[in-house]
Amino acid sequence: MAKPHRSSRDGVGRVPRPTPVTDEAARKRSAALESAGPFQTSDPADVRWLLCGRGRPVAAGTSPYAVRLTGDRAEVLYQDIEASRIEAEEPWRELGYEPVAYPWHEAAPNGLPQPDLSALRRSLGPEELERYRRAGRDAAAAFVESLEALRSECRELEVEGERKDKKKKIR
Repeated sequence: MAKPHRSSRDGVGRVPRPTPVTDEAARKRSAALESAGPFQTSDPADVRWLLCGRGRPVAAGTSPYAVRLTGDRAEVLYQDIEASRIEAEEPWRELGYEPVAYPWHEAAPNGLPQPDLSALRRSLGPEELERYRRAGRDAAAAFVESLEALRSECRELEVEGERKDKKKKIR
């Protein structure tokens, strides 16, 4: 199993505190390394899976990031012009990954194979199953709440407006 990478942001000698998402990231790294050995991938679906949903949406077609896993290192490579945004918005260290910048005008450095991780992505882990269950419960509750607001004389736009007004009051 890959060890979480230590970083100065987490303090000298400190490893990110285990949480469900850090455990999920560690489980995915371990499974990927066991399946493929050391590798680097920039496939958007693989990157988002390994980063527990973080990164550019899969529908974007390309990923501005690459994930590199070796036996002792877990890194996310990104274009150096994104450094300030990455530092502010991407909590990769919390997942056990070290951010590594490369020159924006060059391709991400790579000397490792790019495996096919699709079979691993198709098996949902316990964390992912719980997120889907929670999303399903939330969607069902919102649907039932919307049904209660429907009246035969209402137009769809009016019902949506009422829902938005109600959401504003709750916040």
